[in-house]
Amino acid sequence: MSVRPSLNHRPPAAKPVAVPPRLAAVQTATSPAADDTQRRPRSTVEGYRPPSRQGKRAAVAWLEPEAIKQLNMQAIQHDRNVQDILVEAINDWFAKNGLPRFDAVG
Repeated sequence: MSVRPSLNHRPPAAKPVAVPPRLAAVQTATSPAADDTQRRPRSTVEGYRPPSRQGKRAAVAWLEPEAIKQLNMQAIQHDRNVQDILVEAINDWFAKNGLPRFDAVG
């Protein structure tokens, strides 16, 4: 069994690969980075969050596959999404326990 590296471990940086000049010219001319007017798609790696997730955090629950299937089936049958069903269930639980509700806005 191998030992896992520590969480602070950073592997050594990869050495840049030399590109032949002819191929480099073709890559530069056709690459999106060469055109400053074209924007790259944003990703979570860069820290982008869609507006619907601004100021929110994820809460995860591990469920049996049958429960996931049942939840998805109910969402389809009632023309809703799973997010809204889970928000409703959590808010109902808050109300049942005398806690303030945090209804989804928008």
